[in-house]
Amino acid sequence: MSQILLNHIQGLLTNLSKDVQTLSDGQNDQNQKILEALDDIAAHTLAMQAVLAAILKKNPVELDPIRTWIVERTKEFSGEGGSAKAVALAEYLVTGKALSD
Repeated sequence: MSQILLNHIQGLLTNLSKDVQTLSDGQNDQNQKILEALDDIAAHTLAMQAVLAAILKKNPVELDPIRTWIVERTKEFSGEGGSAKAVALAEYLVTGKALSD
């Protein structure tokens, strides 16, 4: 191969390398934004859980109507029993007992 062709290929590879690095940097920025958003959601969820736990401690509620409410609103998407995760979380919030596996 001629030196001109080799130089041209080298230039193309250099440009490709820069483009790949630019894509990688953009993806890293996007991933960081997603992780920050997830952290915000987790913080809000934990804060709401703490407030709700304090309210429920002073004002106990019955679990059966809560279970029924969850099942009615989630059975279409998760089967006849409704969302098992939502029911388990509601039980945890109301009773304060750890979620069972």
